[in-house]
Amino acid sequence: MRRLLLVLVATSCGTVQPLPDGGTTGSGGGTAFVLPQLPPPQNLAVFASIGAGSNKLLADVANARVEIDPTQSDALTALGECADLLSYCYAPPNFTLARCFASVKGCATQTPWTEPACCPAACRDAFTREVAAGLAPNAALDKVLFAEPDCFPGLRAALEAP
Repeated sequence: MRRLLLVLVATSCGTVQPLPDGGTTGSGGGTAFVLPQLPPPQNLAVFASIGAGSNKLLADVANARVEIDPTQSDALTALGECADLLSYCYAPPNFTLARCFASVKGCATQTPWTEPACCPAACRDAFTREVAAGLAPNAALDKVLFAEPDCFPGLRAALEAP
């Protein structure tokens, strides 16, 4: 008797995706799933040794201070989490940027910084439009999330605040 071993791995995408060839492999015709990896968990312990209070001083040079607040949650940090989901999902040739955009968790509200890591559907749609218009996927991602991030709720206002 032959045994079939099937391995499933959890992903940030939250869905099980078959291989592009329909998932059939080998002569046995069994279904195999190859999934991208999860972003690493955030470890805020490193900031415990960098001073007191919520803001942590990283540099103080020539009257300029660089501080970080690891507890901050806003449109910019939510954009970073979306970009993390996509970058950890991306594993060519099986997981293209288009496939990752289609499979990462979508945001349920207009305040993605109050949700677990997600990407707004408007960003996925904007990415799809840019690729359909002829932009390379990596250039479309850069344009949609970083150069012209209007698809991400609250981000433009956060970036343009005085």
